[in-house]
Amino acid sequence: MKNKKTFIAIGLVVAVLLMGIAYAGITNVILPITGTANVAVDSGNFSVGFSTDPADISTTKSVDSAAVTANVTSENEATIAVSGLSTIGQYVTATYTIENKSDILDAELSAVADWLSADETQDWFTVEYDFADGETTLAAGDETTVTVKVTLKKTPITDTDVNDASAEIGVVVTAAPVQPESSGSQT
Repeated sequence: MKNKKTFIAIGLVVAVLLMGIAYAGITNVILPITGTANVAVDSGNFSVGFSTDPADISTTKSVDSAAVTANVTSENEATIAVSGLSTIGQYVTATYTIENKSDILDAELSAVADWLSADETQDWFTVEYDFADGETTLAAGDETTVTVKVTLKKTPITDTDVNDASAEIGVVVTAAPVQPESSGSQT
C-alpha cells in the first residue's frame, strides 16, 4: 500500500510538472501594433467674426448733438466714427455682434483699447469696451456682443482745442480657440 501511495504521489508530481512544462511551452503570444499619428491644422475649424447684418449693430448717445456711426466692413473689421461731443462726460456707444461659426471650438474673447494716434489725444477721450454679461467665453455656434463706449474727458474751450481733440481710436478684439474636451476612444 505504501508503494501504491508513493507511486500515486510521484505520478501527481510528474503530472503537475508536465502541466507546468506544457503551459510554459504554450503561452500568450504578444502581437504589437506600432506606427505614427500626425495632425494637420485646418483653419476652417475656427471661424469667429463680426455679424455683417446691419440689424446686428446698435448705437446710443448721451446728447442729441452727438453723432456715432458704426459699420461692419467685413467679418474681421468694424468701424466707429464719433462727432459732436462738446461737454465733459458726454458719450456715445456702438454695439457689435460677434459670431462663433465654429462647429467644435469655443472662443476665449479678450479686448484692449487701442490708440491709433498721438498720445496727447488720450487726454480728450476715454475708450472702453464691454462684452455682453461680462462673458468672455463664446461657445461654438453662439454669438455675443461687444459694446464700445467713447466718453469726452474734458470740455473743449477754443477752436484749437477742437482741432487738437481729433483722435484715431479703436478696440482690438481677439478670439482665441479653446481646445475641446477629448472625445477620442481607447479600448
